[in-house]
Amino acid sequence: MRNQTLTAIMEVTTRCNYSCTYCYVGAEVSGEEMTLETLRATIQKLLSIVDHSTIRFIWHGGEPLLRGLEFFEHVIALQEELNVHDKTCINAIQTNGSLLNGEIVDFFKRNAFQVGLSLDGPREFNDATRKCAQDCGTYETTLEKIRLLKENGCNTGAIATITKQNNHYPAELYRLFKDIGIHMKLGQLRNSGRAKSRGEELRLLPKEYGEFATQLFDIWLKDRETTIEISPFESIMRSMFKPDERPVVCFHAGRCHNNFVGISPNGDVYPCGLYQGYEDFRYGNIHDLRLDEIEKTRAYETLELRQEVVNHLCGECIFFEYCHGGCPFSALCNNGDILSKDYYCEAFKMIFQHVAESSAAIETSQDLKNKLKIICGGGGGKGTYTVHSDGPYTVYIDYTDYQVVV
Repeated sequence: MRNQTLTAIMEVTTRCNYSCTYCYVGAEVSGEEMTLETLRATIQKLLSIVDHSTIRFIWHGGEPLLRGLEFFEHVIALQEELNVHDKTCINAIQTNGSLLNGEIVDFFKRNAFQVGLSLDGPREFNDATRKCAQDCGTYETTLEKIRLLKENGCNTGAIATITKQNNHYPAELYRLFKDIGIHMKLGQLRNSGRAKSRGEELRLLPKEYGEFATQLFDIWLKDRETTIEISPFESIMRSMFKPDERPVVCFHAGRCHNNFVGISPNGDVYPCGLYQGYEDFRYGNIHDLRLDEIEKTRAYETLELRQEVVNHLCGECIFFEYCHGGCPFSALCNNGDILSKDYYCEAFKMIFQHVAESSAAIETSQDLKNKLKIICGGGGGKGTYTVHSDGPYTVYIDYTDYQVVV
């Protein structure tokens, strides 16, 4: 059964006023903008599908705010006009933040937009990779816009892309995000677009990424004075300790192509926004494609085959039920073969194992309970998880009083 939420990654422009060294968008797809005709056709078709009761629109680019506030006013108007089946619409935007102002922030607040930015850590790390078009640093601008969003009560967080520039400094990254009070989402470098020319310089080996992530997890777990979340840690812990709910990040969802779709500025439809420009993974164009017929396309069949391949490759892994072979696009762009496991497979095994063993350790039980209050909330029921290390452990979590029994 499909997830009740379909996430549509809406690439409304490929133009950008930044020049980040690891951008996954290539020059071959630059300069395009979504017309209002394509916007209308996309919203209408998404709101007409039967399988999903909630449509989550993620407005993306390039830099989506180059389209101006009027474009997003059209978005809200079209969602209201075309929502004849009374679906739930959720809006989020991923922006570099440079064009935010009071008027735009007020619009986002009134219309409950979730606002995501990007921040790769303190100034020396952030400005090494995230540069404006004139090669200037972006750190101060990003902090200024975060303050503007927070002062106006907007729901915001930031992606931190982990590269060879910042992977040795988990404590510094954590301290910054904690001090400014926003949630952190870890990003991995994708060997696509502009990043291809900087891959050897910036891309971490899986083991290096795993070492960074496990160090960061320890810092976060043991900090009893913070309420910030770090993705994917909270998703992993929910999956382990609330198996009935089992929310997962997209790259661990398994068959993510059933619940995600990417729309490029010209209306081309892909499994997600990362595939833009990869012709073999183009489903068709929104103006002539029936979304309920995506499953008949060759691209969809390839993704289904990929899942069957990783089911075979990874089926015996004790963490498969949490990972499902990882991100297909990571396999495609980092390994050169979509019919393979996620490039970061080794890293995520390290993370899953470390989270489980840390949770099983008696001395961290209070830290675990504090984080479960943040992540899992209250509610009844029990979750069980078996950890395989020196020997099997079972961790029982009682959500009523957060008792941890090992």
